[in-house]
Amino acid sequence: MASKQKSPKALRLHGTIARDLGVRIVSGRFRPGDILDGEIDASDRLEVSRTAYREAVRILAAKGLVERSYRNITICDVPKLLEFAKVVADNPY
Repeated sequence: MASKQKSPKALRLHGTIARDLGVRIVSGRFRPGDILDGEIDASDRLEVSRTAYREAVRILAAKGLVERSYRNITICDVPKLLEFAKVVADNPY
């Protein structure tokens, strides 16, 4: 019996979301202090699961790009954004 394997894209959906959001933050589309869409609205707009979006935000928070609170996801300050830009440039997918 053949085992079912998830496609590589499905396994890394949260990473793709985190990278796309991170690039938007670093490029200036979002500014420090901006508040991102809520989990439900953002996941619906991106057509992804809430779990994938939540994990992407967790990754961005761990990198210092966003700060999470009970109801808000806020973009962090510029020095952290510049550090993230360097990491992305040095480690393309």
